[in-house]
Amino acid sequence: QPGAIAKVELNGKVEGFYRSENATVFRAEYDEEGNIWFLEGEQEPLRFGVVRGGEGKILWETPKPPIRDFLIYPNGVAIVSTGNVGALYRLSAGQETKQIHPMTRFKARALAKGADDSTILVANAGPAGISTLSTTATRTAYPVAESFNSLFEWAPWTMIVLIVVAS
Repeated sequence: QPGAIAKVELNGKVEGFYRSENATVFRAEYDEEGNIWFLEGEQEPLRFGVVRGGEGKILWETPKPPIRDFLIYPNGVAIVSTGNVGALYRLSAGQETKQIHPMTRFKARALAKGADDSTILVANAGPAGISTLSTTATRTAYPVAESFNSLFEWAPWTMIVLIVVAS
């Protein structure tokens, strides 16, 4: 069944906003300006869209499926987490979509804003399914993620040195 986004009031009145032709709507979220941001796709979320002024529009399709999560900032800025070992992207109205962090060692599953909205917290399903808080964003006008968990970068080299010393 095609997905749809609608507002249903307590009195039963239904107001339709968006109807997909052949995809499922996976998640929808309001922002402070009354826009509705949503994910859609066939088997998994592949496209990111927005409903503004009652009209729905697909803004972006991920190059690294699936879309895992998103955050909405003022002025139509969105941070989107993609892929199994994917990336974080910044989408902004009227600008080209930009990758802000390649999640090469981590699997970003859920995003959350820090206390002051200038930090992105990334819940991660890391090696062996260990859940860690593995990335944070620097304080910039729009968040740019940087990795602070370097354990997995140094672990192989440390083991080689220990094996050589032990032998």
